[in-house]
Amino acid sequence: MNLEKSSRYEILLQAIEVFTQRYESAALFDFAFSFANELLNPAGSALFKRVNDEFILLKTQNGMMHDYRIPVTEKLEKLPLFYGRPLSEEQLPDYFSPDFIRDFSAVHVIPLINDTVLAGFIVTAGLAEGELTEGDRIVSTMMMSLVNASLENNQRLHDFQSVTAELDRKIFSLFVLNQSTKALLSERNAEHLCEMATDVFSEISGSRVTSFGLYDALTNKLKIKGYRNVHSFQKKYAELSIGEVQCCGVKTVIRVKEEQELVQQLIQNTEVLTELEAEYIILIKKEELIGMVFLSDSRQASSYDSGTIELIETLASSTYIALSNARHFETLQKQKLEAEAKLDVMHLYNRLIRTINSCRTTEEILKLSLKTLELGFGIKKAFFAFYNGEAYETAASIGVSLEKERFLFDEDTNSLINDEVYYDYFAGRLPAYFTNESLCGKLGESSCVVIAPIQGHSGYVPPDEVQPPYGYLIVTETAENLKDEEILLIDTITRNITPLIYHLDQKEMLPKLEIR
Repeated sequence: MNLEKSSRYEILLQAIEVFTQRYESAALFDFAFSFANELLNPAGSALFKRVNDEFILLKTQNGMMHDYRIPVTEKLEKLPLFYGRPLSEEQLPDYFSPDFIRDFSAVHVIPLINDTVLAGFIVTAGLAEGELTEGDRIVSTMMMSLVNASLENNQRLHDFQSVTAELDRKIFSLFVLNQSTKALLSERNAEHLCEMATDVFSEISGSRVTSFGLYDALTNKLKIKGYRNVHSFQKKYAELSIGEVQCCGVKTVIRVKEEQELVQQLIQNTEVLTELEAEYIILIKKEELIGMVFLSDSRQASSYDSGTIELIETLASSTYIALSNARHFETLQKQKLEAEAKLDVMHLYNRLIRTINSCRTTEEILKLSLKTLELGFGIKKAFFAFYNGEAYETAASIGVSLEKERFLFDEDTNSLINDEVYYDYFAGRLPAYFTNESLCGKLGESSCVVIAPIQGHSGYVPPDEVQPPYGYLIVTETAENLKDEEILLIDTITRNITPLIYHLDQKEMLPKLEIR
């Protein structure tokens, strides 16, 4: 073995050692250029690297030109697939222009291939001494194979690292999504849920500005309940007028800039989106729309990829379930409180009836009934009045001192009252019902008027005659608005005490009849 071959083998061994290690692509290009010059000892050489749709001159040897570019042609694009070996002087015109061949005195080109892509090439101007031999071509082919294998391995490593990083990010995002979904589904308060959902969407998506709104189908408005700007503590509250909800179909994510026509159909006052810096609209809906999330640009200096969009859509489904559950829970809580309130009313009524049944005089019944209404329902002013043959005369009262005040209702009021409880929730309406100015003056301010008739008959009444009610329980002021069940209880009390009052009155009249 002569000295030249021995030297080349040593260089090839060094190249093998270099190209079997991990280097960045820029370093691999530099090593390839250095080893090519050592192995071939060309009269001149140049290294080109592909950048987008051009091959750009990176470096030269032996004083060749700088700042040189050539376009990526179809033949050069297909070189790795259909040939993939060093090009001889006879083959160069098929791939390069005459100007390029003349400028670099090109006689030999070594392609640098990354899988199926021509990543660059080394062009030489022949040897410094002698002509290219078959041995030179074999050596350049071997070096090209080493470089190309190293470039491909480097690309595979980068791809693997990118996939691994993406998988790690997805695993972390899924973990966060899992924990966030648990937290959302466990929250029962809708207001707190909106704030929590705003934070979760902000973290999962990486949005710089995140807004969360709830939709009210009655007013057709969407009110912003949650707002988060990672660069400030500023809060914003806005209201959006919603247009056609059905126009979105099954879409969950809407791109504001790309789908402007759809956005204008969905939201009438689109100028609010500019205030919210919204670039994406996330619909919280299934059978019906219950909310929207608005996302701005990503704070990670990159657009939202498909994986992030999938996570956002999954989170939107979880948020819909959480909001629906929270609303159902609030409804159940209200129903529970209403049922408990009604049960308390029934207990109170039960105790009242048992106590009333033990009363021995009409006065006891009236005072006890009024005291129960005062303590149990916050009634401030109320009184009983009974018909004396000419007018109604006040009896027992609470909150006001009334001594045998007389009054009559006009025909319109009588027709309103009839046999049922009549109630008027408007304040200051006493003169519309009572013509007795003295009575209205003593009653003073009123918050309502509740008139419950006490029906009763004393003797035979001809069919063509209408007997006025035996008396009334009248309420003119309460601490709070009376509920339906409380008005029903007032009606029930008057109906239950009617026979007791009648029989007690009859009992009081018996001694008078016996004396006669």
